[in-house]
Amino acid sequence: MPAAFDLDPDWISRYVSFVLTTIEGQVGFVKFQSAYFEAWGLAGMSALALGIRTAKRAGMGVILDAKRGDIGPTAAAYARAPISLRHWQVEITTSKSIASP
Repeated sequence: MPAAFDLDPDWISRYVSFVLTTIEGQVGFVKFQSAYFEAWGLAGMSALALGIRTAKRAGMGVILDAKRGDIGPTAAAYARAPISLRHWQVEITTSKSIASP
């Protein structure tokens, strides 16, 4: 993310609201990648909560991609911001996949 975003922690909530407003009525499900929200701390978690509430109110199902031990970029983001998933009210949560060699 550009360093300029650090100056305005509310950018992420505005972005999520913009995207959800744009796609409302056109999609049945949205998928949030938890790591990237978590990496922004409280502002990111607030944006994730807002996104989940907004999507559900708009009639969209919500997938929360929250698997730990994922590919490099998301694993790195999770390492910066570990949380418990039990507080999120979503239809689907991903879990760590088992990959073959």
